Amino acid sequence: MTVGQPYRAVARIIVPAGSRVEVALVPADSEAVEARGGVAVDTTAAARGQLTATVALAAWKTGAGTPVDAVLRVTSPAGATREVAFPFIAPFVRSVLPKDTTNLKPKGPKDVMDAVWRGERNVRLAALGGLLFALVLGVVYLLMRLFRGRRRRGEIGDPRERAAAALADLGASGMAERGDWRGFYCGVSDAMRELAAALSPEWGTDLTTAELVARMEDDDVPGADVADARAVLDRADVVKFARHQPSIETANADLATARAWVARVQPPVTADTGVADSGETREMAEAGSAP
Repeated sequence: MTVGQPYRAVARIIVPAGSRVEVALVPADSEAVEARGGVAVDTTAAARGQLTATVALAAWKTGAGTPVDAVLRVTSPAGATREVAFPFIAPFVRSVLPKDTTNLKPKGPKDVMDAVWRGERNVRLAALGGLLFALVLGVVYLLMRLFRGRRRRGEIGDPRERAAAALADLGASGMAERGDWRGFYCGVSDAMRELAAALSPEWGTDLTTAELVARMEDDDVPGADVADARAVLDRADVVKFARHQPSIETANADLATARAWVARVQPPVTADTGVADSGETREMAEAGSAP
Protein backbone atom coordinates (compact mmCIF):
# COMPACT_ATOMS: atom_id res chain seq x y z
CA MET A 1 0.00 0.00 0.00
CA THR A 2 0.98 3.66 -0.29
CA VAL A 3 0.70 6.33 2.38
CA GLY A 4 -2.92 7.43 2.83
CA GLN A 5 -4.30 4.90 0.33
CA PRO A 6 -7.67 3.47 1.45
CA TYR A 7 -7.92 -0.29 1.74
CA ARG A 8 -10.26 -2.91 3.23
CA ALA A 9 -9.24 -5.41 5.91
CA VAL A 10 -11.28 -8.62 6.07
CA ALA A 11 -11.45 -11.31 8.76
CA ARG A 12 -13.36 -14.61 8.50
CA ILE A 13 -15.02 -15.69 11.75
CA ILE A 14 -16.24 -19.20 12.54
CA VAL A 15 -18.63 -19.58 15.50
CA PRO A 16 -21.19 -22.19 16.60
CA ALA A 17 -24.19 -22.25 14.28
CA GLY A 18 -27.05 -20.03 15.41
CA SER A 19 -24.81 -17.73 17.48
CA ARG A 20 -25.30 -13.97 17.55
CA VAL A 21 -22.14 -11.96 16.77
CA GLU A 22 -21.16 -8.34 17.41
CA VAL A 23 -17.83 -6.84 16.31
CA ALA A 24 -16.44 -3.54 17.64
CA LEU A 25 -13.15 -1.78 16.91
CA VAL A 26 -10.70 -1.11 19.74
CA PRO A 27 -9.45 2.54 19.69
CA ALA A 28 -6.38 2.50 17.41
CA ASP A 29 -3.32 4.71 16.98
CA SER A 30 -4.76 7.42 14.71
CA GLU A 31 -1.24 8.61 13.84
CA ALA A 32 -0.49 5.23 12.20
CA VAL A 33 -3.80 3.96 10.84
CA GLU A 34 -7.25 5.51 10.40
CA ALA A 35 -10.48 3.55 10.58
CA ARG A 36 -13.03 4.96 8.13
CA GLY A 37 -16.30 3.77 9.62
CA GLY A 38 -17.33 0.78 11.69
CA VAL A 39 -17.10 -2.94 11.04
CA ALA A 40 -19.53 -4.47 8.53
CA VAL A 41 -20.47 -8.11 9.29
CA ASP A 42 -21.70 -10.34 6.46
CA THR A 43 -24.11 -12.92 7.91
CA THR A 44 -24.89 -14.70 4.63
CA ALA A 45 -23.40 -17.95 5.92
CA ALA A 46 -24.46 -17.42 9.56
CA ALA A 47 -26.56 -20.61 9.51
CA ARG A 48 -23.33 -22.58 9.10
CA GLY A 49 -21.56 -20.49 11.74
CA GLN A 50 -19.39 -18.57 9.21
CA LEU A 51 -19.30 -14.75 9.13
CA THR A 52 -17.09 -12.17 7.45
CA ALA A 53 -16.06 -8.87 9.12
CA THR A 54 -14.85 -6.00 6.90
CA VAL A 55 -13.50 -2.56 7.88
CA ALA A 56 -12.27 0.35 5.70
CA LEU A 57 -8.84 1.68 6.74
CA ALA A 58 -6.10 4.08 5.62
CA ALA A 59 -2.45 3.80 6.74
CA TRP A 60 -0.33 6.87 7.48
CA LYS A 61 2.89 5.34 8.89
CA THR A 62 5.50 3.85 6.57
CA GLY A 63 7.00 0.42 7.07
CA ALA A 64 5.41 -2.65 8.58
CA GLY A 65 1.66 -2.16 8.85
CA THR A 66 -0.03 -1.40 12.16
CA PRO A 67 -2.92 -3.84 12.82
CA VAL A 68 -6.29 -2.58 14.02
CA ASP A 69 -7.67 -4.68 16.87
CA ALA A 70 -11.33 -5.65 17.14
CA VAL A 71 -13.41 -7.33 19.82
CA LEU A 72 -15.69 -10.22 18.81
CA ARG A 73 -18.66 -10.71 21.17
CA VAL A 74 -20.36 -14.09 20.59
CA THR A 75 -23.64 -15.06 22.21
CA SER A 76 -24.48 -18.77 21.84
CA PRO A 77 -28.03 -20.03 21.25
CA ALA A 78 -28.08 -21.00 24.94
CA GLY A 79 -27.33 -17.39 25.98
CA ALA A 80 -23.67 -17.81 27.00
CA THR A 81 -21.48 -14.86 25.99
CA ARG A 82 -17.77 -14.76 25.25
CA GLU A 83 -15.48 -11.97 24.01
CA VAL A 84 -12.40 -12.59 21.86
CA ALA A 85 -9.93 -9.94 20.60
CA PHE A 86 -8.40 -10.32 17.14
CA PRO A 87 -6.41 -8.03 14.81
CA PHE A 88 -7.16 -7.13 11.21
CA ILE A 89 -4.01 -7.85 9.18
CA ALA A 90 -2.25 -4.64 8.01
CA PRO A 91 -0.21 -4.31 4.77
CA PHE A 92 3.32 -2.96 4.36
CA VAL A 93 3.17 0.81 3.63
CA ARG A 94 5.49 2.45 1.09
CA SER A 95 6.53 6.11 1.46
CA VAL A 96 5.30 7.35 -1.92
CA LEU A 97 2.50 9.64 -3.00
CA PRO A 98 -0.82 8.10 -4.04
CA LYS A 99 -2.10 8.68 -7.57
CA ASP A 100 -3.68 12.05 -8.28
CA THR A 101 -7.44 11.62 -8.00
CA THR A 102 -8.39 15.28 -8.50
CA ASN A 103 -8.21 15.11 -12.33
CA LEU A 104 -7.43 18.83 -12.41
CA LYS A 105 -6.13 20.18 -15.71
CA PRO A 106 -4.27 23.47 -16.23
CA LYS A 107 -6.16 26.23 -17.94
CA GLY A 108 -5.15 27.32 -21.44
CA PRO A 109 -3.44 30.64 -22.23
CA LYS A 110 -5.55 33.79 -22.24
CA ASP A 111 -5.45 36.67 -24.68
CA VAL A 112 -3.11 39.52 -23.83
CA MET A 113 -5.01 42.52 -22.41
CA ASP A 114 -5.46 45.38 -24.84
CA ALA A 115 -3.22 48.15 -23.47
CA VAL A 116 -4.92 51.14 -25.09
CA TRP A 117 -4.74 54.05 -22.66
CA ARG A 118 -8.08 55.81 -22.98
CA GLY A 119 -11.03 56.71 -20.79
CA GLU A 120 -11.94 54.32 -17.97
CA ARG A 121 -9.42 51.76 -19.17
CA ASN A 122 -6.68 54.22 -18.32
CA VAL A 123 -7.92 54.40 -14.73
CA ARG A 124 -8.21 50.62 -14.42
CA LEU A 125 -4.72 50.05 -15.75
CA ALA A 126 -3.29 52.69 -13.42
CA ALA A 127 -4.98 51.00 -10.43
CA LEU A 128 -3.71 47.61 -11.57
CA GLY A 129 -0.19 48.99 -11.95
CA GLY A 130 -0.32 50.44 -8.43
CA LEU A 131 -1.50 47.12 -7.02
CA LEU A 132 1.28 45.21 -8.80
CA PHE A 133 3.84 47.71 -7.53
CA ALA A 134 2.60 47.24 -3.95
CA LEU A 135 2.78 43.45 -4.34
CA VAL A 136 6.35 43.67 -5.64
CA LEU A 137 7.34 45.82 -2.67
CA GLY A 138 5.76 43.27 -0.30
CA VAL A 139 7.62 40.39 -1.90
CA VAL A 140 10.93 42.30 -1.75
CA TYR A 141 10.33 43.06 1.94
CA LEU A 142 9.63 39.39 2.74
CA LEU A 143 12.69 38.24 0.81
CA MET A 144 14.88 40.72 2.67
CA ARG A 145 13.60 39.46 6.02
CA LEU A 146 14.15 35.87 4.98
CA PHE A 147 17.66 36.65 3.75
CA ARG A 148 18.54 38.43 6.99
CA GLY A 149 17.25 35.50 9.04
CA ARG A 150 19.27 32.98 7.03
CA ARG A 151 22.35 35.20 7.12
CA ARG A 152 22.01 35.51 10.91
CA ARG A 153 21.88 31.73 11.27
CA GLY A 154 24.67 31.34 8.72
CA GLU A 155 26.94 33.52 10.88
CA ILE A 156 26.74 30.86 13.60
CA GLY A 157 29.75 28.66 12.89
CA ASP A 158 28.81 25.60 14.97
CA PRO A 159 26.34 23.26 13.15
CA ARG A 160 24.64 22.29 16.40
CA GLU A 161 24.06 25.94 17.31
CA ARG A 162 22.69 26.62 13.81
CA ALA A 163 20.23 23.73 14.14
CA ALA A 164 19.18 24.87 17.61
CA ALA A 165 18.66 28.43 16.35
CA ALA A 166 16.56 27.21 13.41
CA LEU A 167 14.31 25.16 15.73
CA ALA A 168 13.98 28.10 18.11
CA ASP A 169 12.87 30.29 15.19
CA LEU A 170 10.28 27.67 14.22
CA GLY A 171 8.91 27.64 17.75
CA ALA A 172 8.50 31.41 17.69
CA SER A 173 7.18 31.59 14.10
CA GLY A 174 3.60 30.60 14.94
CA MET A 175 3.47 28.14 11.99
CA ALA A 176 2.02 25.34 14.11
CA GLU A 177 -0.60 27.65 15.61
CA ARG A 178 -1.63 28.78 12.09
CA GLY A 179 -1.82 25.18 10.86
CA ASP A 180 1.09 25.59 8.40
CA TRP A 181 2.12 21.97 8.97
CA ARG A 182 4.17 21.61 5.79
CA GLY A 183 6.30 24.70 6.49
CA PHE A 184 6.70 23.72 10.15
CA TYR A 185 7.76 20.11 9.54
CA CYS A 186 9.99 21.02 6.57
CA GLY A 187 11.90 23.35 8.90
CA VAL A 188 12.18 20.71 11.65
CA SER A 189 13.34 18.05 9.17
CA ASP A 190 15.90 20.39 7.53
CA ALA A 191 17.43 21.37 10.90
CA MET A 192 17.85 17.74 11.97
CA ARG A 193 19.14 16.51 8.61
CA GLU A 194 21.65 19.37 8.19
CA LEU A 195 23.10 18.68 11.65
CA ALA A 196 23.29 14.95 10.85
CA ALA A 197 25.16 15.70 7.60
CA ALA A 198 27.56 17.98 9.49
CA LEU A 199 28.28 15.27 12.07
CA SER A 200 29.07 12.59 9.48
CA PRO A 201 29.46 12.62 5.67
CA GLU A 202 27.66 9.25 5.67
CA TRP A 203 24.50 10.92 7.05
CA GLY A 204 23.95 13.22 4.06
CA THR A 205 20.81 15.24 3.39
CA ASP A 206 20.13 13.25 0.21
CA LEU A 207 19.19 10.13 2.20
CA THR A 208 15.62 9.06 2.83
CA THR A 209 14.48 8.70 6.43
CA ALA A 210 14.80 4.91 6.28
CA GLU A 211 18.33 5.15 4.84
CA LEU A 212 19.45 7.74 7.42
CA VAL A 213 18.07 5.68 10.33
CA ALA A 214 19.72 2.52 8.99
CA ARG A 215 23.12 4.22 8.74
CA MET A 216 22.81 5.60 12.27
CA GLU A 217 22.05 2.09 13.53
CA ASP A 218 25.08 0.75 11.63
CA ASP A 219 27.21 3.45 13.30
CA ASP A 220 26.05 2.30 16.78
CA VAL A 221 24.17 5.52 17.55
CA PRO A 222 22.29 5.11 20.89
CA GLY A 223 18.85 3.58 20.49
CA ALA A 224 17.05 6.58 22.01
CA ASP A 225 18.66 8.96 19.48
CA VAL A 226 17.74 6.66 16.56
CA ALA A 227 14.16 6.26 17.81
CA ASP A 228 13.65 10.03 18.24
CA ALA A 229 15.05 10.77 14.77
CA ARG A 230 12.83 8.10 13.19
CA ALA A 231 9.68 9.33 14.99
CA VAL A 232 10.07 13.01 14.05
CA LEU A 233 11.33 12.47 10.48
CA ASP A 234 8.64 9.85 9.72
CA ARG A 235 5.93 12.31 10.78
CA ALA A 236 7.60 15.06 8.72
CA ASP A 237 7.49 12.75 5.66
CA VAL A 238 3.76 12.03 5.91
CA VAL A 239 3.04 15.72 6.47
CA LYS A 240 5.13 16.78 3.45
CA PHE A 241 4.16 13.99 1.05
CA ALA A 242 0.72 12.80 2.19
CA ARG A 243 -0.76 16.05 3.55
CA HIS A 244 -1.21 14.54 7.03
CA GLN A 245 -2.42 17.08 9.61
CA PRO A 246 -1.25 16.33 13.17
CA SER A 247 -2.59 18.03 16.29
CA ILE A 248 -0.91 21.12 17.78
CA GLU A 249 0.06 19.00 20.79
CA THR A 250 1.80 16.47 18.53
CA ALA A 251 3.64 19.25 16.66
CA ASN A 252 4.87 20.86 19.90
CA ALA A 253 5.98 17.46 21.22
CA ASP A 254 7.90 16.76 17.97
CA LEU A 255 9.60 20.18 18.20
CA ALA A 256 10.65 19.46 21.79
CA THR A 257 11.97 16.02 20.74
CA ALA A 258 13.92 17.56 17.85
CA ARG A 259 15.49 20.22 20.11
CA ALA A 260 16.55 17.60 22.66
CA TRP A 261 17.93 15.40 19.85
CA VAL A 262 19.95 18.30 18.40
CA ALA A 263 21.39 19.04 21.85
CA ARG A 264 22.62 15.48 22.54
CA VAL A 265 23.22 13.56 19.28
CA GLN A 266 26.90 12.79 18.66
CA PRO A 267 28.93 11.86 15.56
CA PRO A 268 29.65 8.16 14.94
CA VAL A 269 32.49 6.46 16.80
CA THR A 270 35.40 5.22 14.67
CA ALA A 271 36.24 1.54 14.94
CA ASP A 272 40.02 1.97 15.22
CA THR A 273 40.31 4.71 17.85
CA GLY A 274 37.06 4.45 19.80
CA VAL A 275 36.58 8.24 19.76
CA ALA A 276 34.29 10.56 17.80
CA ASP A 277 35.61 11.38 14.33
CA SER A 278 35.57 15.17 14.83
CA GLY A 279 37.52 17.79 12.93
CA GLU A 280 39.71 18.46 15.98
CA THR A 281 40.72 14.76 16.19
CA ARG A 282 41.63 14.69 12.50
CA GLU A 283 43.71 17.86 12.83
CA MET A 284 45.60 16.39 15.79
CA ALA A 285 46.22 13.19 13.85
CA GLU A 286 47.57 15.13 10.87
CA ALA A 287 49.86 17.07 13.20
CA GLY A 288 51.30 13.75 14.44
CA SER A 289 50.01 13.89 18.03
CA ALA A 290 47.80 11.28 19.68
CA PRO A 291 44.28 12.43 20.67
